[in-house]
Amino acid sequence: MPRILIIYFLFSPLLSFPQTNELILIDKAREDFKIYRESLEEAHPGLYWYRTKNEIDAIFSSTYAQLNQSLTERAFFTLLSSTTAKIGCLHTFLRASEAFEDANINIEARPFPFEIKLDSNRMFVYQNLSSDTTIQRGDEVLSINGRAVNALIPFLVDKIPNDGFGDQWSRYALERSFRYYYHVFFGEPENFILKVKNQDETERTIEVPGRLERDRYEVIQQRYPDSEIEEQVITLNFDQETNTAILRVTRLDNWKIAGKKYIFKKVLKKEMKKILASDVDHLILDIGDRGGGNELWGLEILSYLIDEPFQPVKAVEFKTKDFNISKKYSNTSWLEYNLAMLYLSFYKSDSTYNWKNYRGIKPKAPKKERFTGKLYLLIGGATASATSDFASWVDELNIATVIGTETGGSYAGNTSNWEFEVELPNSKFRLLLPLARYLNNVSEKELGRGVIPDIIVPSPIEDKLNDVDTQLSYTLNLIRENLDKKNP
Repeated sequence: MPRILIIYFLFSPLLSFPQTNELILIDKAREDFKIYRESLEEAHPGLYWYRTKNEIDAIFSSTYAQLNQSLTERAFFTLLSSTTAKIGCLHTFLRASEAFEDANINIEARPFPFEIKLDSNRMFVYQNLSSDTTIQRGDEVLSINGRAVNALIPFLVDKIPNDGFGDQWSRYALERSFRYYYHVFFGEPENFILKVKNQDETERTIEVPGRLERDRYEVIQQRYPDSEIEEQVITLNFDQETNTAILRVTRLDNWKIAGKKYIFKKVLKKEMKKILASDVDHLILDIGDRGGGNELWGLEILSYLIDEPFQPVKAVEFKTKDFNISKKYSNTSWLEYNLAMLYLSFYKSDSTYNWKNYRGIKPKAPKKERFTGKLYLLIGGATASATSDFASWVDELNIATVIGTETGGSYAGNTSNWEFEVELPNSKFRLLLPLARYLNNVSEKELGRGVIPDIIVPSPIEDKLNDVDTQLSYTLNLIRENLDKKNP
């Protein structure tokens, strides 16, 4: 089964959330928390991957201790989201109830009317979709409805799961979907009151309504016609000066543009043929702009780059085959569950069930025709799940110079797939609970870290705002410098 990073809020228009101060009684909140905790303890194979059982138990105990009085739905959701993020699994997250999500789909939701870019704990306007057109790209947002941005950003990052101990993916997700997170954790105000610093350093206060979600993309196309609403997942360009091919892969997945379907494997094969026929000396592979996908497509890319078979995954572990608690509260049907169990073949090792018939455990053979020149791999915080696994394999094999910033995904692998959606009976919050832990066939690195680049090249805020590809520019300059040294 493909390991797909499912982060609903990044691309979904579902922005509604309880707008009520209705209380959840203390005993109901405690009952939900008990089911939440027991489901994770029963089924999550990576629960104690980055923190010991004692540490996780202490986190759960701290959360339970805060359930000492009745609390609002939003307060309960905020508390459980923070607890979930501390597990260190970016595939394990909490969603609001279906009733709240279904209430205002694409109709009346008026979330934050700006697209933003982050620079540490600072926020800058990237696209202004508001009614006040005097706000310019590059203006800094200092506060929103009285909340200082330098405190607001870490508050929200704390609620967004990331693999291990980092916050690279969390910050990428917040930057990409700030309107969702503000809406979820603070509600939808009648108007947004912003303190803004213009680029001439003057400060002013503005008040604007939110932007109707149903109008959002139309406004983007009107004001920012060069924005890519739909984009090719695989694109190929050549830099003639350096004899370099530049292959950009935003995610490992099939895609569709204007109704036309594109099959990842077929497009990759076509583009690799062009690269091999061009006889370029250098290949820059820019991967993981939007998260994960199907790790088997990552193996397809790898097969064009290696010279001997490589086993990418050493084991896929399940914690149990008897999901009594989590299955009871899941929307997974009896038939679905039993068909999955028939498909999966296990052997037992200690207290772990290992998936025997997973294709990624078998060595991947190299293609007969493969790239043999100098390879550069570009990565960053959005490189997560399957794309981060690919980066781990490339780094382990030492077949590329890795450039960029630390991946959002873990070097060691991830816990994902075969998810239960556990619905808590009182709040109706839904816990996305993955059941399989994928262990990359890589050497031991620092626990809880992603792939660390050979050359760390962060993107300054000026480049982000001006759509400059910092890592690509750096890499092309590096190749030029090396060529100049060879040919003075």
